[in-house]
Amino acid sequence: MGAAGNKKPKGMHKKHAPAYQVEEAIHENDLKKGKTVQITNSLVGGVSSKGLTKPKDVFYKSFDGLKIHALLYIPKGLKKDGTNPAILWPHGGPEHQEMHNFSKYVQVFTNAGYIVIAPNFRGSIGYGKTFQKMIYKDWGGAEFKDVLGSVDYLKNSGYVDPKKIAVVGGSFGGFMTLTCITKAPDLWKCAIDIFGPSNLFTFLNSVPEHWKKGTAVLVGDQVEDKDMLHERSPINFVDNIKCPLMVVQGKHDPRVAEDESVQIVNKLKEMNKPVEYILLEDEGHGFSKVSNQIRVFKAKLEFLDKYLRQ
Repeated sequence: MGAAGNKKPKGMHKKHAPAYQVEEAIHENDLKKGKTVQITNSLVGGVSSKGLTKPKDVFYKSFDGLKIHALLYIPKGLKKDGTNPAILWPHGGPEHQEMHNFSKYVQVFTNAGYIVIAPNFRGSIGYGKTFQKMIYKDWGGAEFKDVLGSVDYLKNSGYVDPKKIAVVGGSFGGFMTLTCITKAPDLWKCAIDIFGPSNLFTFLNSVPEHWKKGTAVLVGDQVEDKDMLHERSPINFVDNIKCPLMVVQGKHDPRVAEDESVQIVNKLKEMNKPVEYILLEDEGHGFSKVSNQIRVFKAKLEFLDKYLRQ
């Protein structure tokens, strides 16, 4: 499955199928003895803790000089030879933060041999309220340029082949994925959008009624911010897309309605552009059933391998 001349990193599974099954266990804290004891072992043919990749804190300056913090995951055994494929992982939220905790999404990718960079672009939490509120009514604006800074970091790392970079994200990260491939189409070998808004107008209309006021504050007002919302909606720039896209959606998603994915998929099909669509009939925003998680993880890895391992 690896690219010609690339050896599989030490610690990787020979097949991708088990990579999504990661060791999880219950521990008991003994406060008197000051010890933690593992009392269950639910490892099911997957990745042991020894096979996980620890992130490295990296920093870079964005277009306006703002300092951006990101987590860089480099799988064990990779050579610094400029031949490795990489994934840009913009988080959801957008008021969220990538931290030094377990991410099954990232660990699946790194266990398959992919370098991952996960930036905490403006709008992320944990860097002060001013930083967090910079994204209000600016979706697809300055934080998009922060994200592009991660691509530059990857290119300058010495590890990554600039022609083998994918962008993958869910929810707001899915919106950012669509923004990346419509506004910076030449950077990507392929992309995966997981229930990301494609049309900010229909997105604002479709969220639950009790969310609409708050969502308008975060995203924008459909009357006052009409021009901005049009400019920032990926659906209006589908003709710019140059790379293959996979879209994953839960049919009963209350946050990002199915129509957000259907719009982008249908428009790509009309233009005869490569797109794969996975609709999970029994899921919402995020996939709760293990069988569905396994299905999606396998599909994503197969898709990434198809384009990044050529």
